[in-house]
Amino acid sequence: MQGYTERGPALLVDERRHARKVPVWGQTKGETPGDTKHMTLRAVVIEGRIVGVWEYEPRSSRR
Repeated sequence: MQGYTERGPALLVDERRHARKVPVWGQTKGETPGDTKHMTLRAVVIEGRIVGVWEYEPRSSRR
């Protein structure tokens, strides 16, 4: 997982999903898993690959 912390989630996300927009942290460049270093969503990892993301907001009225 060291490559992920240095180069972002692109290494762990299927290339077909690199263009999908995701929320990012701070002043990082990019808005997609293919070009950002820090996604704000929590990753769902199966067999070393990010297969989904989720966000927990206990005060949200969305269910």
